[in-house]
Amino acid sequence: MRGPGPTIASVVGDVDARGISILREGLSEAIRGANRTVIVDLSQADFVSISGMQALVEAQVCAELRGLAMLLVPDGRSSRRVLEVTNAEDRFRCFPSVRAAVAARRTELAAHVDLDHVLVRSRRDEDI
Repeated sequence: MRGPGPTIASVVGDVDARGISILREGLSEAIRGANRTVIVDLSQADFVSISGMQALVEAQVCAELRGLAMLLVPDGRSSRRVLEVTNAEDRFRCFPSVRAAVAARRTELAAHVDLDHVLVRSRRDEDI
C-alpha cells in the first residue's frame, strides 16, 4: 500500500556489474510502491559505475511515465563524479540530503495543492 510520504531508496556499497541487477530491482520496487515521490539516497554508496548511472536514468524515465518525481541525493564523491562524467547532472533534481529533498518536495506539493484550490474556486466563481 502506498503511503502519503516519499518512498526512499537507499543505495549502500558498490554499484558495479555485480550489483546492477540489485539496484534495478530495488528502484523498480520503489517506483511501484511510490505515491508521488521517490528519493534515491546515494550517500552510502561507495562506488557508482556508469552502468549504475544508466540504471538511475532508466528509473527516472519509468518514474516520469508513472507521474512520479524522482529526486537524487548524490552525497558521495563517487556518485557526484559519475554524474559529471556521464553528463547526467541536468537529468536529475539533486539535493545535499534526504531531509532537503523531502522539504523541497513538500513545498512543491503544497504549492500545487494551493494552486488546485485556487483553480477550483475560480471555476465555481465563474458559475455564479
